[in-house]
Amino acid sequence: MERNKSVARSALESLKGIGPNVFAISLAVYVLCLIPIAIGLLDSIGLVFAFLLIGFPVIFSGQMSILYAYSSKKMTSNIALFHGAFSYYGMQYRGVYAAIRLLIKVILAWIIVYFIGSAILMASYPGFAGAITSAGEYVLKGDNQGAYNFILGSEAISNGVKILLGAGTGVTLLFTFHNFLVYGMNPYVRTMIGRDGGPGNVIYRDFLRRNRWKFYAETYKAFWMIPTLGMLGFAIGYTLGCLYLSQVSFALSAGVAASLLLVIPFFPYYAMGNSFLLEEFEPQFYASVYFSILDMSNKLKATGQITPAEQASIDEALEKLKQRAEKGKEEDESSSSESNDSDTTEK
Repeated sequence: MERNKSVARSALESLKGIGPNVFAISLAVYVLCLIPIAIGLLDSIGLVFAFLLIGFPVIFSGQMSILYAYSSKKMTSNIALFHGAFSYYGMQYRGVYAAIRLLIKVILAWIIVYFIGSAILMASYPGFAGAITSAGEYVLKGDNQGAYNFILGSEAISNGVKILLGAGTGVTLLFTFHNFLVYGMNPYVRTMIGRDGGPGNVIYRDFLRRNRWKFYAETYKAFWMIPTLGMLGFAIGYTLGCLYLSQVSFALSAGVAASLLLVIPFFPYYAMGNSFLLEEFEPQFYASVYFSILDMSNKLKATGQITPAEQASIDEALEKLKQRAEKGKEEDESSSSESNDSDTTEK
């Protein structure tokens, strides 16, 4: 990517000439992501876990396939896409999208939404509060079957459950979109530095810690349309599902499917945009690799577990990384200066 080009412009220009191939990849990704959505028809909770186990590997494979199509200018078969999904579980790409962290956040979000949402419904929706009270009276009388039948037949409770499930799923999707924006570069970082899951995760988290707000600003500047359209699609799909489908699990699956339908046309742009975003932040990544190796070296020194020859090799690697990071920083500063000069001239 030319230093004075935006990530968005570079990504759009890179897609010229490989459009049919990346369209086929995106379509295959969408079709395969319908599998966890179909599982969600049977169980709303199953939708979350199925997407983590099936959807994430498919998205990873699609992302890497689009980059391969761009770099090689060759078609990628759906069989290659299927096999590429298994690499997601390999050592090199383990934890590449921080799925476990996302799952923990989602569980906490559901708990918060449940308690806060229930309190709001009880305070602002008299029909819901009254129905819950009536169901509780059945339970106090020892008539559990009566309580169960009452809950099934209560429109107020049904509406309240739909609101809570919609809010919880909406928050889950919002966290998921944010997660993919934050960790979208990570597959390329793992490929670039060739490290397995453990060290790779440490390096990526160190990069985020040092550059979080600048990185967030650039990421959302490039990909703002993905969470926006995704949430809009879910709202439309879920609302229509609640109106015309018989079960709330069907409505949730319809909402997620509609969300992906609006987002999937931007998947090639997302895949290529992250590769150019990595180029923009490459010096900062080399700096994070430098500090990670330096920290490891200091720990080995302190415990006496390193020979002079090994230390010399590490020092040489550290010097090369330091030079690479400083060179990239100088190029960024030079590019920024040229851009400012150009803006001043135009004015």
